Amino acid sequence: MPNVVCGGCYSGQAIMWDLSEAMGEIERKKQDKKSKDDRNDDDEGEERPIVQHSAMSHIDTSHKRMVADMAWLPPESQVN
Repeated sequence: MPNVVCGGCYSGQAIMWDLSEAMGEIERKKQDKKSKDDRNDDDEGEERPIVQHSAMSHIDTSHKRMVADMAWLPPESQVN
């Protein structure tokens, strides 16, 4: 399962985050915590990783209005 999140901005830009590294870090922390202490399953107070965007469309070549919807196209699709 891909760990990619895409979103649209009010500025008309599209933005993409790749969460693969962050998800791996969370899983490692869960395993470390589980091996150290099985008594408490509360993750309150734990830090969440900050994820920087992987890609963002340039403001000058983006839509002029906000992006309200996105659709994934199959790999064999062609846009003319």
